[in-house]
Amino acid sequence: MTNTFLNIIIGLCGLALAALPYLNKLSSINLFRRVKYKWVLETVRTTRFKVSVTFLAGLLGIWATIEKDKLADRERANDIAQDKKNQAQRKVQHERDLKQLSEDNLKNFGSGLAKYYLKYDSVSKEIKSVVRDSSKTKIVEANRPELTIGDLKVHVDTNEFISGIIYTATQSAIHKFDGKLYIMVRDRKDSLWYVDLPYNDLFMDLALGTTYLRNQRFIVDDPKEVSKIYYLTLGTYNDGKGNTYHCKLLAAYLVDESQVIGVSKKEYAWVMDTFFKNGIKVN
Repeated sequence: MTNTFLNIIIGLCGLALAALPYLNKLSSINLFRRVKYKWVLETVRTTRFKVSVTFLAGLLGIWATIEKDKLADRERANDIAQDKKNQAQRKVQHERDLKQLSEDNLKNFGSGLAKYYLKYDSVSKEIKSVVRDSSKTKIVEANRPELTIGDLKVHVDTNEFISGIIYTATQSAIHKFDGKLYIMVRDRKDSLWYVDLPYNDLFMDLALGTTYLRNQRFIVDDPKEVSKIYYLTLGTYNDGKGNTYHCKLLAAYLVDESQVIGVSKKEYAWVMDTFFKNGIKVN
């Protein structure tokens, strides 16, 4: 039953109730003075008729109101169900994208090493550089382990950004990384806003050739005004041989292009200074 029909019923009930005080005036109408229509006049003047009309109008009004409330409840339930369905579909798609990204990252890991004359030693689980000359091939150990961000996937759900940050270890394995993740957003007026994350601790152990996926959610007032997102990773780790290293890793994500981009020296200094002004020890 549509809202229009229910509104018509409620309106007619109200009209009937409003007309009751004027029923006695029917005697002034010439039509009802005629003998064959006197029964109409006599009927509408009776208390029983007035009570019946009042009761019927009230009953119909209550029924129409109940039906209207039921209809509104069904519509709300349908809206909630559809919203949950849409959220579930977006979540599944986001997880599928992250999984595909991780698989692609691992697939391209080995081929990327070869471009820089590097080779993965599965026995020692380290990346080693290959130095070639005309007479022999010599294997030497590469430099200290480095933590990098392999890629970023960002999904927007209403006013919430859902970030999938993939960390990778290059050169050699990373042990006992202990740090924090910080986020800054840049709006379309080139203002920077620090995002206060409820949980930003970051711990990981990365063997060579593996990745670590960090899902991070944060809410902004108007996602359409966000042009760029900065992810700052700070912490310490070791190489498993007693050597400790510090990590200061800044990544920038361009929202409109959905990709990670480089940061100029001027931009880097500006962003790091803003982090520092928000109480983050970046030095």
